[in-house]
Amino acid sequence: MVNVDVVQTIAAVPSEVSKILLDHQNAGQFFDAKFSMAKTADEGEVFGGKGAIRNLNVAGVKFSEQILIANDNHIRYAIVGDRPLRGHQGNIYLEEQSSSSTLVRYTIVCEAPKWLPDKLVEFLLSQAMKKALVKINKHFLALAN
Repeated sequence: MVNVDVVQTIAAVPSEVSKILLDHQNAGQFFDAKFSMAKTADEGEVFGGKGAIRNLNVAGVKFSEQILIANDNHIRYAIVGDRPLRGHQGNIYLEEQSSSSTLVRYTIVCEAPKWLPDKLVEFLLSQAMKKALVKINKHFLALAN
């Protein structure tokens, strides 16, 4: 079983961080993947929120993710199907730390393919999430200056 838990403070309030994370069309500027939308959010949900399905291309591996929960404090998504990672579910928790910062906790649980060691998948996912959250923080820091 793969378990990823990454924590990062971001220089923005939870609603601003959530908005960036749910802007699927522009997510490629923060994550090392190409994104496109397959389905918009369900009626009455926030932009990019519950029901949205995004297609990803990560180093030639194509798959889709669906947003299951989306608000200013929590985003949950899952890979549609069981490839490339079986049972993949991501949770992003956004906790206001001050009037200008948010503690982001990004967790992922899944099963790696049998031919890949769990610890390697954990390392690769952790590094990718850390890199993306640092980029998001730099984005907000640049806006503040």
